[in-house]
Amino acid sequence: MNEVRARGYAFSRNTISQGIGIIGAALPKGPFGDVRRRRGGPRADLEENRDEIVAELEALIARLDHS
Repeated sequence: MNEVRARGYAFSRNTISQGIGIIGAALPKGPFGDVRRRRGGPRADLEENRDEIVAELEALIARLDHS
């Protein structure tokens, strides 16, 4: 869990089903409590596009932090 906090996101591979993955991050706490944003799909696609997905999550978190 400390590694996930330090990295800022979690990447779950094959946990739900073989060949499926999820990349997720916790968003800043808002008026509706804790919210998580995630993207799931074929594990190979997520691994191939991980940097882009993580950058999108980080940009969303940055926007929410400044709103």
